[in-house]
Amino acid sequence: MRSIRSFANDDRHVMVKHSTIYPSPEELEAVQNMVSTVECALKHVSDWMDEKNKSVKCEGDVEAKEEAAESNAKFLGV
Repeated sequence: MRSIRSFANDDRHVMVKHSTIYPSPEELEAVQNMVSTVECALKHVSDWMDEKNKSVKCEGDVEAKEEAAESNAKFLGV
């Protein structure tokens, strides 16, 4: 079993390592702003693609209804 002192040394080592790799407040804020900007841009692209797909689907529905009406008319001999 490891001694308590050994765990304390490990804790110190981890804390030193953490402080060397953790970004400064300015860097952290810059990264968070960048992430927020990219998320917003992706949301706009997603909304645009959704609207585009809805309009294509609506046009397809209209064409399908027209074709169905023509088929029914031919079937009924009108």
